[in-house]
Parts: sequence; C-alpha cells; structure tokens
Amino acid sequence: MLFSAQGLLIRIRWGVATAALVLFAVGCETPPPTPTDPIDALRQKVAGIDSRRDGFVVETGEERIGDADSSYRAYFEAADTQRQLRLIEESMSQGEYGAAEVRYYFDSGRLFHYREERQVRLRGPGGEVLERPEAVRLYFGTDGAVLHQEKTVDGTGVGVEPYEVTAARNHGALLRRLALGEEAPALQAMEQPVLGIALDTGSDGTLQGTFRVANGSVHMPAGGGMRLREAHIGNMVALTAHLCTPSGKEPRDGEWTVTWSYIAAGEGEAPGTFLGLLPISCRSAVALRDHFGATPPVTRTVVRDDAIVELRLPLLSLDEDAKVEGFQEFVHSLKAQCDGDLCPGDALPR
Repeated sequence: MLFSAQGLLIRIRWGVATAALVLFAVGCETPPPTPTDPIDALRQKVAGIDSRRDGFVVETGEERIGDADSSYRAYFEAADTQRQLRLIEESMSQGEYGAAEVRYYFDSGRLFHYREERQVRLRGPGGEVLERPEAVRLYFGTDGAVLHQEKTVDGTGVGVEPYEVTAARNHGALLRRLALGEEAPALQAMEQPVLGIALDTGSDGTLQGTFRVANGSVHMPAGGGMRLREAHIGNMVALTAHLCTPSGKEPRDGEWTVTWSYIAAGEGEAPGTFLGLLPISCRSAVALRDHFGATPPVTRTVVRDDAIVELRLPLLSLDEDAKVEGFQEFVHSLKAQCDGDLCPGDALPR
C-alpha cells in the first residue's frame, strides 16, 4: 500500500531533506499493479463500475415472471460512439415466498458477475412463517464458465446449487435483451436441471411419480418468463403425456393419472421439503402437448420400478409469450395436495 504524506511524517524526523522526500514520494505515486488473479481482476472491474455508476444513463423497465413482479434499472455508459450496458439492478417481489435484490454486471455484453441478496419465506414446524436471509455471488469467465461461487444461508457458507447458476445465466440474458430492446427467445420448460425422476407402478396399475429437485426456492426465475416451479411441472406434463401415448400401443384412458410427489432436496444432512402431490391426468397432459406443440425428442433418465431406463421424450414447445401465459394458467389451477399428514411445505421425515 502507498504511504500518505502524513504516514511518512510519522516515520521520518522532520527536516528540509525529509520534506523534500515527502514531496518526492507524493509526486511519484504509481497506480496499483494489475492483479494476476482473475477473480481479483473481476472484483476490480465490479468496483470500477460501482464507482462510475452515478454518471451512467439509466433506463427502467418491468417484467412479470409467473406470480412475481420484477422491476429493473439498466445502466449504460458512453463508450466511443456507442453506449455499453454495464449494470442491471433488479428488485423482485415473490409474494408470499419472499423478495430479492439482484445485480448483473456486464462487459462487452457478457455477464461476468452476479450478486443476489434475498429473503426467503418458509413455513416452520408449527406452520409459522419464517424468513431466511440468503446471498449468492457468481463470477463468470469469458467463455461463460463459473470461475468462483459463494453462497451464505443465515450467514453460514453453503454450496451453490446448479439450478441457481442456470437461473442466473438465463434471467441475466433475459434482462439484458429487455434492456437492449431485443426479442427474448423463450426457454423450453423441460430445459431445467433436476436431481431425479422415478416411477413406481402400483398393484392396480396406477403410476406414482417422484420428481426431486435441488434445494432452494422453486419460485426463482427459470428464464423465458417462467419460474422454476412452472418449468418443473412442464417436465411432469411432458413425461405424463409420453406415458399416456406409448409407442405402438393404444393410448391410455383419459382419466388415467400419474400422481407426482414433488420434493426439494435438503442441504447436507437436513431433510428435504415436501412440495405436494400433483396429479396430472392423461386428458390434461395430452391436451397441453397437442395445444402447445412438441419439440424434437430429448433423452431423459428415469428410474422405473427400480430399473434405470432412458426415455426419448418430446418437450412442450413454449416458444411464444401467449403459450407461456397459457401454460402458467394451467400451473396455477394445479393445486398441490397433502399426502396423508404430510402437506406442502412440510419437512420430509428422516
């Protein structure tokens, strides 16, 4: 660190020669060396944007994402003959699920830093509403790979979930396009990470599905104007429609239903959270697939009756705003149910 003139006076006895030395030291200050650590370099870039922020041109906007309201402020800096997007600040209200303040930092149109502070609302053991502070920091390289990641829950460091990285990238890309006035392509509902899908056949021929996702708020943005919960249910609908119309066989009866047990995994050794039973009938699933259209099949790994199988599965084609809104109406009509004494929001038994 460079010493100030005052610091030099403390260390050197005052005199003419000393005064000359002080003037020489102050006049010859040199800038700090360029950091060799890429994370330190990115942190300096963030600090530089923050220091110039008050001089940027600001544009505002709003976005409705599922049942969440998002407002954002896009900061532009004049560079040569063009203006460059440097920063987007977003305030998101997630209703009964909490709120979040997020910053997205850009360089040459590329997201290089993501910073989120959120208050997550949870249901306690006795049904009381609890608030839990969480913070996430992500640094991205020029190729989009994560160079560094941090997360705290109630001030304790924990691992960043893969879905959080995906959501940061997707939503940052969406906000960037909105800020620049570009058309934002919709994200396919099935293109979201899950931890596991299992199917078990009952003695009466019915299917019980288990859909297990990473721990965290399923009401976070998934991109394309959708929330993670909506994207997860898109998985369930597409898979149900696939099971209802087996290749080379007669379609199942419209009332045949797959009842999905929706589960969020716990952190470490903590029990997960039961998100509810979601019954989806063949009539509903096939009608949704026929209405929205299907994408080319993708491969999904499923555990069916204890055997691992690879399914070639068409996805729901939610490539227009009207389709996304129509699918969201279905999701809002699908009420999560209790499984005996286990109700949505309850911790899973150990």
